[in-house]
Amino acid sequence: MSKTKMINIRKLKEFAFGKLPNESLLRDLLLMEKDELTAERSLPRSVYESFHAICYRIGYKREEL
Repeated sequence: MSKTKMINIRKLKEFAFGKLPNESLLRDLLLMEKDELTAERSLPRSVYESFHAICYRIGYKREEL
């Protein structure tokens, strides 16, 4: 029986909240994430998916990115 490895990004999110400007897209992307991610759902993949979700919300189509 294997246990899924979790990656805690809480400190990274605290840094983003405290140090990045309120209008920062990176700040928004990081703060949207859960505090813990599975190793399979790594941060780069998660941020990539969140980036596309934000772009869709503000009116960009995937083909324009």
